[in-house]
Order: sequence, then C-alpha cells, then structure tokens
Amino acid sequence: MPFGLKNAGATYQRAMIAMFHEFIHKIVEVYIDDILIKSKSKEDHVKDVKTMFERMKQYKLRIKPQKCVFGVSSGKLLGHIVSRRGVEVDPKKIKAITEISPLTNLK
Repeated sequence: MPFGLKNAGATYQRAMIAMFHEFIHKIVEVYIDDILIKSKSKEDHVKDVKTMFERMKQYKLRIKPQKCVFGVSSGKLLGHIVSRRGVEVDPKKIKAITEISPLTNLK
C-alpha cells in the first residue's frame, strides 16, 4: 500500500479475512499480519498448517521463516498469552500496575 493511506490497515485486514474466511475462528486467527494456527492435536496441527500453507500459496502470500514458530503449546500474540487455558494477559504488560506503591498523601 502506498504511504499516506489512512485506511491501509483496515483494507489489509479485510483482504486477510477474505482469503481465510472459512478457517477463521475454526483453525486460524488473523489480525493484520499475525496468523495463529490452532489445533486440538499434533496430528491435526500438521494438517492445519499444510492447509494454511496451501491457501497462502494460492494467494501468493510470503512469510518470513525467522519470524515463524511452529508446534508450540502457548505463545504471545498482541500482548496476550494464548494457550490451552485460553487467552490471558501477559504479566510483563501489567508489571507497572502491580508494583505501584500505595498513595501516601490522601486528602
């Protein structure tokens, strides 16, 4: 997208949703350029990753291998920890709030 477009992010998100529409909330979550492939078992994960690679190849999308992680049971996504337990807040993000000292001069 050329620089200066105000809605480039929204346009790109709509394109990603159009490409992966039948997989979203089933085996994949997509936010702008972050793609999370989720599976119940390791065997399903291999099949799901293959399906996503085929879809990416169909639309000529490219990935950077150094930014990819495969076969992990939990990971960080958009400032949250995603795991079998669900979506949790990253403790590093709330560290400042939990370590704040109590107010001393109350009026």
